[in-house]
Amino acid sequence: MQFAIENLFNRMQIIILFVRLNRQILNRGLILFLSCFLTQVSSAGPGEEVQLYKPDYKNLVLMDAGSSGSRVMSYQFRRMDGLNQYELLRQTPLVESQTPLALKKLFPRALLEEMKRLYNLTVDGNFASTEVFVGGTAGLRAQADIIDISGRPTLTADLILMKLAIELYNHGLNGNYPENIRLLTGLEEAAFTWLGVNALKGLLDSESPQYGIIELGGGSVQMAFKVRKGADAALFVREGKATPKSAVNIKSFWRYPQPGIEVYGESHLGFGLNQAYDSMIRLEGQSLSTICENYEKCKKVVDKLFERPGALRKYRNRQSYHGYMPKTFYLNGYFYDRTVALGLPNMQTPKMIKAAARHVCDLSPGQLSTKLRQHYQSGVDFFTQFMLSHNLLAPVTEDFASSGEPRKVHAERLCAELIYMSELLNRLGLALDTRLLVSKSVKYKGQDFGLSWPLGYSIAWANEWLSQKE
Repeated sequence: MQFAIENLFNRMQIIILFVRLNRQILNRGLILFLSCFLTQVSSAGPGEEVQLYKPDYKNLVLMDAGSSGSRVMSYQFRRMDGLNQYELLRQTPLVESQTPLALKKLFPRALLEEMKRLYNLTVDGNFASTEVFVGGTAGLRAQADIIDISGRPTLTADLILMKLAIELYNHGLNGNYPENIRLLTGLEEAAFTWLGVNALKGLLDSESPQYGIIELGGGSVQMAFKVRKGADAALFVREGKATPKSAVNIKSFWRYPQPGIEVYGESHLGFGLNQAYDSMIRLEGQSLSTICENYEKCKKVVDKLFERPGALRKYRNRQSYHGYMPKTFYLNGYFYDRTVALGLPNMQTPKMIKAAARHVCDLSPGQLSTKLRQHYQSGVDFFTQFMLSHNLLAPVTEDFASSGEPRKVHAERLCAELIYMSELLNRLGLALDTRLLVSKSVKYKGQDFGLSWPLGYSIAWANEWLSQKE
């Protein structure tokens, strides 16, 4: 009986939201018509095709709705002289909320107000063509509970985004639901993070080796890299049995005008750091604090997690990926928060992360707590002793305005988290000597840009590289 009442309530919510949203769309139909009309050049003569006006400036207001909270920023572009390509000028400082979006919670008002402010920005005093995009990632994908309405399955995540579209409209922002307010797939996250890094590094048209990316969030992990010449057939065909079903060629997410570009991507929901840790607790049926006072015992728990049925179980041919992968990967997300933020260098290898995990697991609980307290209160880097014993260079100081502050460490989790990160890189197929550039941002013309999917998405949006299906 209670289930039936809840199901009826959910159906009523869906109907009310659709009615409200559709009424608002009809009300702004005339405005949209006039907007489309004004984008055409009126000087076309008889028999000439009407050309769309290319604005000199563009501004994308973007919300990244993730598993550990939501972040808002805008990206501003200027059209390059004589070209239809747009150059990235700046990213506004990131404003974030630690509360993930949820159906029965109010949306963070500070984020909505910030989006309204960014929507009305000019670019260097010039009018800009402005759009809004909201991308829901692993946090919302995990809330994709199916509610059946009139024989049609509807996702809880879609309801959340629909409510957000109405909130944005009430704040004066035209969100264009569902095209520009929607769930992203994990492969899209991988694709756009890869695109952002390599575009700002000037490597999209280059014969130089391009960077791979691995992004570790709270709910999922993504990997993407350009396949080396001559290796694409082997990776996508011969190694098909060893390749997870979620791994596909992701070049279809944009229409970049380089015909030979081949990008390989993987995404694994549930293998983000927080969800993986929670899964290990469920597998053991107890806290990991006692088990993970010893490296070998904790490693067995991590191995048990990966040996569940799924895409990251040990594949016999995974090591054959080494020949297809780039020599250098950019790592972000929790990889930064658990290594560089604690004093490890920006340039790492999987072998170094494994050694750092052993170092942490060998500490007593008292030593671990003392080192973390000194790190956060006295400014003494947690890994100072490890760095000295391995003769390593100190990390480069970053400005977190574009990427958000690193998330703090819990002493009882650090041993398991570092072992997990080390083993994750192994399961993804990286060799122990692969170069890892661990950072929360990427530099371009002296500015820091947050290293995540919004960067690549904004570049594809500004240059009209997004695929037609989006």
